[in-house]
Amino acid sequence: MISIFDPHLHLFDYENGDYNWLKSEHGPNWPNIEKLRRSFNETDLKLSPPFKLVGYNHVEAGFDNLAPEKELEFLRTQNQLPFSAIAFIAIDCSPGEFLSQINTLNSKQSFVGIRDITEGKDALRLSAPNVIENLTLLNEHKLIFEAQFELENIDACTTLKRYARKLPNLQFVVNHAGLPNKCLSKNWQTGLNLLGEEPNIAVKMSGFEMIGQADNKSFLRQILEHLIASFSSKRVLLASNFPVCLIQLSYHDIWQNYLNLDLPESQFKQLCHDNAVRIYMKKEL
Repeated sequence: MISIFDPHLHLFDYENGDYNWLKSEHGPNWPNIEKLRRSFNETDLKLSPPFKLVGYNHVEAGFDNLAPEKELEFLRTQNQLPFSAIAFIAIDCSPGEFLSQINTLNSKQSFVGIRDITEGKDALRLSAPNVIENLTLLNEHKLIFEAQFELENIDACTTLKRYARKLPNLQFVVNHAGLPNKCLSKNWQTGLNLLGEEPNIAVKMSGFEMIGQADNKSFLRQILEHLIASFSSKRVLLASNFPVCLIQLSYHDIWQNYLNLDLPESQFKQLCHDNAVRIYMKKEL
């Protein structure tokens, strides 16, 4: 059996959470988005042989951004498998508020770090004066910062790279391979190379259903080759982005498509288990 530790998935308490990005009529223009408009729990993570799910990292999904601890409490009451959790805190909020939210979230055993999505024009928030102080607080608490923006934005990449150099012990993780487009632009590759130079930055390979490419073997192979070339096999993590993946593929098929890339067995184990466990879990699985 192949052990999977999924470093990027979301469980929903759809009836009780906000999920404004999903419930709003102005949400993402994805095909089959109606498949996501329900609750999801651990029993929906269906894998068949040769795969076995041994744990996962839950990434905030907008349950309640004003009280992110509520999402972690929902997870605690639902889950049986070992898991970690990335919560939401605005990276540019005041350091006092930032520390207060960290202290609240630290009461939850699963809490390992934060994500703040800074796509598009929101990338400017990465350069806000409070960011370095807030990242320093994350570092002091041995927490993770998950960055999500387009790596085509070289200014944002340069900013994140500067933070990574200033805080070499802080773990940074780039979500969804830096949101490449179908053409794998030169700027995306440049941004990937810039961030790959910093040993405390890792990258997750996921989210390609959002551009209709989750079942494109040639595209996946190109992405993975670029990621490994920039970050090495030790800092690339294969991930599902469940349940968003369901707009194109089943949970099992996401992992089967990764396996079909025919990586050496030891390398596949690194990418689908070892690297994620090292980054997200406090003990071996």
